[in-house]
This record gives sequence, C-alpha cells and structure tokens, in this order.
Amino acid sequence: MKTTVTVSATVGSPIAPYDGADPHDVTDTGSVRQTGYPLASGSVPDTLTAEGQPVGVVLLTEEPVPPGQPVEARPVALIRALADGQPNPLVFCVPVHDANFAALTGPDDLRAWHADPETLDTVLHRLHHHHWQVTGYAGAAEAETLLGEARHAYERLTGCLE
Repeated sequence: MKTTVTVSATVGSPIAPYDGADPHDVTDTGSVRQTGYPLASGSVPDTLTAEGQPVGVVLLTEEPVPPGQPVEARPVALIRALADGQPNPLVFCVPVHDANFAALTGPDDLRAWHADPETLDTVLHRLHHHHWQVTGYAGAAEAETLLGEARHAYERLTGCLE
C-alpha cells in the first residue's frame, strides 16, 4: 500500500541501520549516517481519526523535507504512543521509491535501525512538544488497517463514498 503524506516539520534523528546496510559510509563528510536520517512529521490527507484529525505520520527520509510538501510513502509500522497521556497512534512510513529504506518492512526492522521506543519518544518530543511515550509497535498490516478505516471515516463524513 502506498499513501501520500503531507509533511509539517522535519528534525534530525539518530535512526540509521546498525550494520551500515545503507549506501552511506559513516566516515563520509556530511553523510547522514553520522547522525542518522531525518524524521519528518506529517499527516495523511483525506483521513479522519476518532479525534477528528487526519492520521498522524512519522516519515523517515534521506533528506529533510520542506513543510507542506507531499511525499509518496509506504507504511512500515504502527507506533502505539501516548501524547500527554492520551492515545495517539502514528503510522511510521518511508518514501515509496527510496532504495535506502527497502529493508524496512516492520517493527523488528525499526529496532535494528535504532528506532527503539526511547529514541522515538525523544524525536517525537522535538517534533510535537508533548510528553511522548511509545508503548509498542504493530506491523504494516495494522498501519494499513488504521489508514483504511480513517479514509472510510473521512469519506462517510464528506459524502464522498465511492
């Protein structure tokens, strides 16, 4: 499944593979591997959660993405998180056509790329200024289910059922 993500902000992150499986050498000057790949925050247009908001997304990218720019992405996992103590699930995505992230297919891969709950708590706080607590992960299928249900809720509300 692919979806369009509209980016709202991007920050640096320590998220990168442990084993150097991407094409960057950690000693390259200016290599993103010295610090990790940028992580963008955004949402999926034409979706509606139970809270009346579009589905929230975090998007791992090779380069920072300007706010407002749409990116074709694929879900990798559903992040189960609390923001200020309230449930706030997020879909973790990567760009569809970026070979750097082809190996990212599920929650186990996120952990192998330093995307553990504590790291995501810190990066999410930099993006959203809430107190975040990542409580777990679910697979891409669960993320796709959330997106499908949210798109259907949006279509019911707007009368655009196909």
